[in-house]
Amino acid sequence: MPISRRATAGRATEALADCDRLLSLAPDVPAYVDSRGFAYLRLGEAERALADFDRALQLDPKIASALFGRSLAKRQMGDGMGAEGDAATAREIDARVETRLRKEDMIP
Repeated sequence: MPISRRATAGRATEALADCDRLLSLAPDVPAYVDSRGFAYLRLGEAERALADFDRALQLDPKIASALFGRSLAKRQMGDGMGAEGDAATAREIDARVETRLRKEDMIP
């Protein structure tokens, strides 16, 4: 089962373990860091998710899913203005980012 499907099938802990395993082998792959951020969001750990989204964006500043994920983490942490800014930037990079993440059931 793909990482994203594990996270959305109520198996976020398994998705997190998968991401940790992948990151131990390839720590600089933005998609792995981004996926772990979404697993943390599913687990209600917004601060850890934010750190992963920030790291993914350090590796690839144009990864729209990480920007959108960061907006969700910021919103959970009470930073509405920061959330709106990140969401807008994510949509500028990829107008369908939110639709795609919803379709993949990545948004908690």
